[in-house]
Amino acid sequence: IIYRSLWERKFMKYCDLTPNVLNWKSEPFHIPYLCSTDNKWHKYYPDFYTKIKSKDGIIVEYVIEVKPLKQTKPPKKRKKTKQFIYETLTWGKNQSKWKYAINYCSKKNWILTCDADFSSNPTELKRWIKYNYIREKKCCYFGSRKAEKSRGS
Repeated sequence: IIYRSLWERKFMKYCDLTPNVLNWKSEPFHIPYLCSTDNKWHKYYPDFYTKIKSKDGIIVEYVIEVKPLKQTKPPKKRKKTKQFIYETLTWGKNQSKWKYAINYCSKKNWILTCDADFSSNPTELKRWIKYNYIREKKCCYFGSRKAEKSRGS
C-alpha cells in the first residue's frame, strides 16, 4: 500500500475502519496526461479509488486525490521568486492532470465534481473529508462517482 503523506495514511485508516467502505485501493491505476508546463507525456496516479455503500443502499465509486488546498487554487500574483515559480509550475501540472482525469472519468460514465467544498453531500465519506481535510486546509480535490443500486446486500 502506497501513501505519500500522513493525510493519505489517515484516509486509509478511515477506509479500513468504516463498515460502509466496501473497497478501496491506493494509486490503483494511471492516467496518461500531457503536461502544459513541459509539453511531455506523464502518468498520473490518483491517490485512491473507493467503493462506498450509502445508507439507502446505493454503491458509489470515488476517485480521490489528496492535495493541500493551496495546490487546488492558482498561486497569488506576487514577485517572481523561486517559490512563486514553483507554485505556478505545480498549479499548471495539477491542471493538466485534472483535465485528463475529467476526460478519463467521463469515458467511464462517472460523474466528476471538481470542488473542495463537499458540505452538500450526505455520505459519511464526504463528511469525514470535510471535517478532516478542509478543516485542516487540506482537501480531496475531486471525487468521481458511479452510483449503482446494491442488489440484495
